Amino acid sequence: MIKIKRLQLSIVLVLVMTLFVVPVAQAAPVGQVAEITIIVNDSVIPSDVEPVVHKGTALMPLRVLEDSLGVSLNWNSSTQTIAVFKGDASGTLIIGDPTASIKVGDVEEKVTLDQPAKIIQNRVMVPVRFIAELFGAKVVWNSTMKTITISTQPSGDQESQNSKGSGVKGDKGDTGATGPAGAQGPSGPAGSQGGSGSAGAQGPSGPAGAQGDPGPAGAQGPSGPAGSQGDPGPAGAQGPSGPAGAQGDLGPAGAQGPSGPAGAQGDPGPAGAQGPSGPAGAQGDPGPAGAQGPAGPAGAQGDPGPAGAQGPSGPAGPQGDPGPAGAQGPAGPAGAQGDPGPAGTSFTSEGFSVTGTTYSIASGTIFTNWSEASPYYANPAFNPATGIFTAPATGKYAIHATVNYKTNVPVSISLGSGIDPFFTVKKNGSTDLIKGYMPILDVNMALILTIRTVLSSATVTLSGDVELQAGDEVGLYYEADGLTLGFSTNIVWSIHRLS
Repeated sequence: MIKIKRLQLSIVLVLVMTLFVVPVAQAAPVGQVAEITIIVNDSVIPSDVEPVVHKGTALMPLRVLEDSLGVSLNWNSSTQTIAVFKGDASGTLIIGDPTASIKVGDVEEKVTLDQPAKIIQNRVMVPVRFIAELFGAKVVWNSTMKTITISTQPSGDQESQNSKGSGVKGDKGDTGATGPAGAQGPSGPAGSQGGSGSAGAQGPSGPAGAQGDPGPAGAQGPSGPAGSQGDPGPAGAQGPSGPAGAQGDLGPAGAQGPSGPAGAQGDPGPAGAQGPSGPAGAQGDPGPAGAQGPAGPAGAQGDPGPAGAQGPSGPAGPQGDPGPAGAQGPAGPAGAQGDPGPAGTSFTSEGFSVTGTTYSIASGTIFTNWSEASPYYANPAFNPATGIFTAPATGKYAIHATVNYKTNVPVSISLGSGIDPFFTVKKNGSTDLIKGYMPILDVNMALILTIRTVLSSATVTLSGDVELQAGDEVGLYYEADGLTLGFSTNIVWSIHRLS
């Protein structure tokens, strides 16, 4: 008996995404990945992508089954279709489809799968039991040991190996303790890569990305040679001197100088008493400045020294006075006169403008009970109660409607691909004149998220010019097209006959 090494369970991160107010249930993880061992006819089969068990169904790489069971396969990436063949038996699966087609000999039928085929880590994963049993193999899943055992041997061969001699088989003894895990054998050679499917049609180009930041400025080129210095202009006349400022306080007395040589002593007279020093007189005003002499001739200009390294750019100086205008060149030939533009729209006095509010819409309807109160206005051809405008004369009419809507509860549904609700102006209750679709959020992130739902609030504008016959009846409608979500509206609607 081959002992299988029990491997530890690992958990794949569950990605949960929420967009706007829409709960996303489709983005659940494909399944919990466990380290699962694949055994085919008592041999451990290596796989570069781990098998998974999703809602009780084991999924494993299709290429592994191809090599281990000896089946042939064909993968069409454009249609996401898998075809497997062996002998007179074949099966066809589609990624995400819960049904499959099988054919044995001339008998063909549809069967329901426990789980559809999926793409995990860019590998096609198929339900093990469906593929194995289609070609006569037996599959046993041991949840305790995390093993998928596939046997292609007939049950009689297995019984013959278990039965020796003709004695009576005794009662089954207790299960012995599990022995130590054996060393894992080397991985087998990788299977051959399947052929590339045909390339799908190229999708529409996405919107242009925002412009990137400008790159760094290039290095500044070397400075050109300095031009010759112009002659100096004449010196301006010197302005008059300003008035002298007030004289400051006297400073402290300086140190006394050395005494001079003593003179011959005269007859001493009687010494008089020395009087106090008088105050210093005020300083007189300065005389006027003399005229400035003429400037001497300019000396010869010396040779320019070598140019120094260029410093950083200073602030831009004031703009100089503009130079004299150049002589005007001869006039060019007159261009050809362009075609006149289309005439602007001109309305007649025949028309109306109304507003209306509804609080709960969940199915298709015509909007009624309009208000003609100022600043809006009525017209005898429009019935505000029924919402019907009857064209008074044959001619062209301008129609304009602005529909503001808001859902009554947070959006919690995902729409099918065929649901496209819209507002429409209809003629005689059957002919759509102008349509305006409710905006749809449509997101498809491969293998992660798929969602399609209406925005919870938006503005839909219907505008256009149409030809009406006298007596035509025109109304504004909502077409649900399968949407059951309730919402409220505020609408301004007008129709005017063009002159």
